[in-house]
Amino acid sequence: MKDILEKYKIVIAIIVGCLIIGGSLVIIQVNKQNSIEYQKILDNNVKQDLLDFEKEKYEDEKNKESYAKLSLGFCLDDADEDYWYYMGLNGTKDEEGVVTAQTRHWNIAEENKQTDIENCHKQYK
Repeated sequence: MKDILEKYKIVIAIIVGCLIIGGSLVIIQVNKQNSIEYQKILDNNVKQDLLDFEKEKYEDEKNKESYAKLSLGFCLDDADEDYWYYMGLNGTKDEEGVVTAQTRHWNIAEENKQTDIENCHKQYK
């Protein structure tokens, strides 16, 4: 048994090292994802506060249409932000800010965006 350990100690050390590095990378990615999600929640809370503030100005019947247009604008902006958020997670951004990704990610992001846009129009029209 000792001979086997001596013979394969370099291989075992490499495997253990790879497991440690891999685990660290997974933890880093999870923390990055959590940070992005938290920032998105904060952004949504700020937008909701602004909407609530604006809603008070549009309480009477005459201005409800203006409030719906404002809400629709925020909703459509969110659909676009979600599109780029998804592409940021599933693509690669270069120094100039150009995102590259596999075609299937672009297609998924576009389908999600169109669904979000349809939902915005249903909710605020």
